[in-house]
Amino acid sequence: MTFRRSIVTEDLDRILAQTLPWEMFSGSVVLVSGASGLLPGYCCEVLLRLNELGRLAAPVKVVAFSRRLEVLTERFSYYAGRPDLILLTCDVAAGPPAWAGEADFIIHGASPASPAAMAADPLGTFEANVGGTRNMLELAQTRQTQKFLFLSSGAVYGQLPLEIQSVKETDFGALDPLSLRSAYEEGKRAGETLCRLYTDKFGFSIAAARISHTYGPGLRADDGRSFADFITAAAERRPLILNSDGSAIRYFCYLSDTVAGLFTVLLRGETGEAYNVGSETEYCSILELAQLIVNLFPERGLELIQNAGTADSRVKSATSTQRPVPLNTAKLKSLGWREQVKLPDGLRRSVLSYDSEVRQ
Repeated sequence: MTFRRSIVTEDLDRILAQTLPWEMFSGSVVLVSGASGLLPGYCCEVLLRLNELGRLAAPVKVVAFSRRLEVLTERFSYYAGRPDLILLTCDVAAGPPAWAGEADFIIHGASPASPAAMAADPLGTFEANVGGTRNMLELAQTRQTQKFLFLSSGAVYGQLPLEIQSVKETDFGALDPLSLRSAYEEGKRAGETLCRLYTDKFGFSIAAARISHTYGPGLRADDGRSFADFITAAAERRPLILNSDGSAIRYFCYLSDTVAGLFTVLLRGETGEAYNVGSETEYCSILELAQLIVNLFPERGLELIQNAGTADSRVKSATSTQRPVPLNTAKLKSLGWREQVKLPDGLRRSVLSYDSEVRQ
């Protein structure tokens, strides 16, 4: 990508309009693992935008790393040659990045996130969240990192009891540890435990963000989740294919709102704590989501094809079939975060982001 889409620039500015202590990043070095991914990548762009706007007394330096340098280079091609961005190759499960400098802040997001990626390598998924988290925490401990953010997941809550209507950070259900599908969920649980252990032993500030379904600009066409399939199909003016009855209900949070939540946890979260980051109000069934996207773009003549009798080949997570329960975000809201983008607007922005090629 040799340009930055105007919608992305608007998103970055919306995030930076949050009343957060952004000045904490002045003159700092921020390490971001899994930076080619949707959420960690946007975190990097927020920091780079801080420098562009001259908001800091001294520029922040972003050290972004991922397992595949060619993917990382393509992801940040718009920023090529900038002195405030360093790209490195690193598999965090095998060891920390080859970075000899400071690490004032660490955002650890290296982990497969899509069902297809998890199914292709469940062991690698588990290792990224356990061994990888351990390696990043060791690096943080040796570099005297100020703040460490672990990108966890709402999947840690497992199969919730029926009486729970809104999931607080203290609510948990069962997971089957012998299921291959639990590699992601159990890995995130173990990663959080490691964060707490390092907090207690070494005393530096660590917090976890338990993230819900996030959509927005930059979703990969091969992500494998229905909402990603629908958005990329609409962007490419292809039929939206639904291989189920579409009755499953999901809560969706727009990318800029999720990333604003991540920075809220990083900059204001209490050490040793976890915070839900997601939407409590923006939800619909998968069928309704597809119909909404079709209706948002009548000029495209989009078609919805529903193959209700066809088995869905996606490998579902251990918690994907449970009844829909929103993440309770009262704890995050107590830090000042508020969700801003409604589902129709977010979907429209997501689809249009693939069309815009205007440099900003």
